[in-house]
Amino acid sequence: MTHILVKASTAIAAAPAIPRTPLARLRWALTDTWTITQRDLVHWVREPGRILAGLLYPSVMVLLFGYVFGSSMTVAGGGDYRQFLMPGMFAMTMMMGIGETMAAINSDANKGVTDRFRSMPMAPSAVVAGRSVADMLYVGLLIRTQETVAALYGMLFPLTMISNTFASPSAMPGWLGAIAEWNPLSSTVTATRELFGNPGAGGGSWIAEHAQLMAVVWPVALILIFFPLSVRRYRRLSR
Repeated sequence: MTHILVKASTAIAAAPAIPRTPLARLRWALTDTWTITQRDLVHWVREPGRILAGLLYPSVMVLLFGYVFGSSMTVAGGGDYRQFLMPGMFAMTMMMGIGETMAAINSDANKGVTDRFRSMPMAPSAVVAGRSVADMLYVGLLIRTQETVAALYGMLFPLTMISNTFASPSAMPGWLGAIAEWNPLSSTVTATRELFGNPGAGGGSWIAEHAQLMAVVWPVALILIFFPLSVRRYRRLSR
């Protein structure tokens, strides 16, 4: 028993001290972030089925909307509908990756992995930032059960559908078109179409005319809001 206590005391004494200066704390956070990123990337490498499943979804969506429904779709300003569709599919695939992240974060929390992280002398922001680099995070820390993950995953469909991914907001009812135009995903899609030179990429509203600017502003604003909230939630998980 004494031997165990001595080993525990030695381990605690050997733990690195928490940095005090701002520069040292930043270096500490970046180092821990990269460690968590590597850990999450290893999971992807060891489970290639998850990668194949992630590639299957956009392939089916392109086949369905590009070739089954695409023949009856028209694009404002002319042009091929599949050229109009593909930038939207890139953005939608990125958005749907949130569902995979929610499931992974929930699994870590339920298995006690997150609690182990919290017991280590690790920067509180590292788990959040590391997971964000490897995939994407925020809402996963709020979810308690796998059933909730499935329910929230289903909510991603209207979030991605009520945008300009598949159709121009100008073809929608006025109130719905306004919601679609101000969907942050729409700015990313429009900016991508503009950079690809797709016909019918923009629109007449302010948000559509400044899509490339808002494609940067929206993510920055969301990170500034939700990253601190995620770190705060991580610190309060056991309360």
